Amino acid sequence: MLEGLRFLGEWRSLLFGVLIIVVMIIRPSGLLKASLGMRGRLNKAAREPEYRRDQAKSGTTDEVHHA
Repeated sequence: MLEGLRFLGEWRSLLFGVLIIVVMIIRPSGLLKASLGMRGRLNKAAREPEYRRDQAKSGTTDEVHHA
């Protein structure tokens, strides 16, 4: 695709910048859902210890122990 824009020369950088600004206006939360992006992964990691602590209090675990 960039090869097709070669005729624009130096205008290509300006066009790329405008495109990024348009995407930021149209999709302020990003191109991906939060659960798919880094923010979603970090949120899941932050919630995981709490989930494990709740399991420990209730006495249930998903772990399988082999002898």
